[in-house]
Amino acid sequence: MKAENVIIKTLTKLEDIVLIFCLGIMGIVLFSQVVFRYFFSIPLMWNEELSRYLQIWIAFLGIGYGIRNNSHISMTLFVKKLPVKAQAFVGIITNLIMIACFAYFLPGATRFVIDQNQISSSAMQVKMSIVYFVAPFGGFIYICYTLADTYIRIKSLFWENREIY
Repeated sequence: MKAENVIIKTLTKLEDIVLIFCLGIMGIVLFSQVVFRYFFSIPLMWNEELSRYLQIWIAFLGIGYGIRNNSHISMTLFVKKLPVKAQAFVGIITNLIMIACFAYFLPGATRFVIDQNQISSSAMQVKMSIVYFVAPFGGFIYICYTLADTYIRIKSLFWENREIY
């Protein structure tokens, strides 16, 4: 197995596990908030904060999931009418633009996380850098998935003759 396949498979597995974990914990936390508030008349102070932080993780990792599965909204009406080689070329250009955007995003997100290390959340007293760590981590995942997709498109442009979209 090639090294790039191992990296992508590892990132995919890690991303899936974290997404499932966050979604499951978020459901449990929100359900417990309802139970404690309405049945015991005891509102929990940390539930809303934790669910908000889990939502941040789900959003950033969900972007990577969408990139990996090519499930984001895209305008392919005109691209599908192009020849297969032209489709691959348009996809490569699009991916290079995406990689440039993600690469631009990554240093700022990293600086933001470092700056947030001095701040703790109000209810849970968690370092905000832990909450926002998902931004640069997600950016790294986006770049990896987009590079893998670009490699597939370059391969289809020069060696294979199959439709991408």
